[in-house]
Amino acid sequence: MDLCPFNTVQGVTGAELSPFCTIFTKAEWKQYNYYRSMDKWYAQGPGNYLGTSQGVGFANELLARMTNDRSYVNGDLTSVNHTLDTSNVTFPLGYKVYADFSHDNPMVSIFSALGLFNATGQLSNTTLETIQETQGYSAAHSVPFAGRAYFEKMVCKANGMDELIRVVMNDRVVPLVGCGADGKGRCNFANWLKSLTFVAENGYWSQC
Repeated sequence: MDLCPFNTVQGVTGAELSPFCTIFTKAEWKQYNYYRSMDKWYAQGPGNYLGTSQGVGFANELLARMTNDRSYVNGDLTSVNHTLDTSNVTFPLGYKVYADFSHDNPMVSIFSALGLFNATGQLSNTTLETIQETQGYSAAHSVPFAGRAYFEKMVCKANGMDELIRVVMNDRVVPLVGCGADGKGRCNFANWLKSLTFVAENGYWSQC
């Protein structure tokens, strides 16, 4: 089944589905999607006791950039490269936009460390669960080919000019959990920072 997506994207445009895709039924593709979701969840995500810890270093780098405060990386005891992150040349602060690139596996750990899957319980390993039952989590929704996420800071007059945070993952707003999200899935930025206790405490890195 892996040959379907990989053979498709290796084409010049990726617009024509590989012949391997037609071998299986729609029901089997739903099962494959859930299998891949379980794979990510129990390897790099909250289903692995140390999976989420692997995303703490990047999470602290993100917070340093969003707050213009290097103490987040200075105090990180996980995977942060302190040689690079203490330098204004290799880890500059003060920009309005940053772009980072990674692989799907560390992206799952990063999203987990930042609490984006906190509404999802442990995935069943005996019954295929729907996207509604997993509270919006699936590998296809979170880390598809060319998957991306935007962490946006904003200020709105209607909110008393307080800073807000919104996360858009693959064109979907991810409602934030544990920080008093509004109807649009946004949280007060300061409240969101306070909710990231797992990141602040370096996850379970000392047990790795």
